[in-house]
Amino acid sequence: MPVRDPVAFLVDVVEKVHIDRLRRATITRRIFSDRPLEEVDCVDTASLPEQDAEACQLIARIEKSLATANPRTREAFLLHRFDGLSYVEIAARFSISTRAVTNHIAKALILIDNELLRE
Repeated sequence: MPVRDPVAFLVDVVEKVHIDRLRRATITRRIFSDRPLEEVDCVDTASLPEQDAEACQLIARIEKSLATANPRTREAFLLHRFDGLSYVEIAARFSISTRAVTNHIAKALILIDNELLRE
């Protein structure tokens, strides 16, 4: 079926892609929240109930996998991802090398990646 109004069609597509990106960003912020799972709001008023349940389950899985990490690994990851600290700043805070910070964050990302691959 041909598109009657290509401009309107493109605007519609762009809006839907934008909304999808916003939803994904919201879910990502929830997943990587440094707050306890019980305090994380898993409900997005624009999402479907199935998506809300899936987001909550994913957050729980990732929280569980990060809980198995060395406390410094988890803290370095959260400081970098949420507080915006650089590797140098984290290294100074922990009195370790920037290479050690790189290793901590890499370990956290591997734990998360492994959890996501288990689906």
